[in-house]
Amino acid sequence: MGQHKINWVVAGMVLLLGACAPVQGVTLFSSDYLMQTYAVFKGGTSPTDMTFAPGGDLYVTYQEQIEYGRDGVIYKVSPDRTASLFADGLVDPKTITWGGGTAYGDYLYVADKFEKTNWTKGEVTRISLDGTKSPFAGQGFNQPTPVAIDRYGNFGGSMYVGTGVSDSIYRVTSDGSTELFHYFGAYAIAGTPWDIAFAPQNAYGGLMYVATEFPDDRAISGILAFQPDGTFSAFAPELILAHSLEFDTTGLMFGGALYAYGGAGYGRRIWRVAEDGSTEALAYVLNGVFTFGPDGAMYVAEVLNDTTVISRVFVPEPASLILFALGGLVLRRRR
Repeated sequence: MGQHKINWVVAGMVLLLGACAPVQGVTLFSSDYLMQTYAVFKGGTSPTDMTFAPGGDLYVTYQEQIEYGRDGVIYKVSPDRTASLFADGLVDPKTITWGGGTAYGDYLYVADKFEKTNWTKGEVTRISLDGTKSPFAGQGFNQPTPVAIDRYGNFGGSMYVGTGVSDSIYRVTSDGSTELFHYFGAYAIAGTPWDIAFAPQNAYGGLMYVATEFPDDRAISGILAFQPDGTFSAFAPELILAHSLEFDTTGLMFGGALYAYGGAGYGRRIWRVAEDGSTEALAYVLNGVFTFGPDGAMYVAEVLNDTTVISRVFVPEPASLILFALGGLVLRRRR
């Protein structure tokens, strides 16, 4: 194979419990990457986000529809790829982030869009690694959806939370106090910020990027780039809506780029978004739940026939082809 790119794609067959069984996975548009099934388990039915914590544990949030409301849960996938229920009793969890290495400590933080005593108001819930939950901030936030922490200092090292009904972004300090950072209501009648991602110091201007969907105002629907003073400009104009954002912070397989799940006037995709705002489709998935692991690979969650399938998307080494063949993966050449 020499220096030539490996021009193979996964045909979607994995070895499960000693027998080859078909599992639908990510549809990749680039032959630079391969996909393998990382974990399969009976979890929740509506995944909303996921994140890694130290030790390689992967946490997946779910919003569950039940007869008289909603019941949110979190599953943990250990490095041995076994899954277990980590926390329940949430209502409508949307995004999740890890606070370790920041002023917010070794906790998971979840934007829980609702709470059961008042179905229009939610909060940011703090969860310790033993699964203990406690209210952290924004009790009465009007449907919080994104939560993210600035790890690079350009935005004060603070946590930021977006709310749907009031169409706002708030800064949340480490003691849980809040202040308004930006109010979208002056521009939008309906819509919401869906996700927040902070650019590393020397990339993408070191700015805050916000994924939005505002159907009534295309000028602020898609990806917005925020300055620390709260002013913003439109970014990646091809995307008319966006729901998930994440930077590849390792640079090992995805070039340190920004990736987004969103739409450009047709079926939704995971997109690579360059620093100049240009976009390139990476993959089609059933929903936009993805994250990057400490190994540099992308992990994507889907629910297929009430079963969660987490796929790992990665750049293969030549030796990987042999390992995949031994592991039961069927490869075929792209024509």
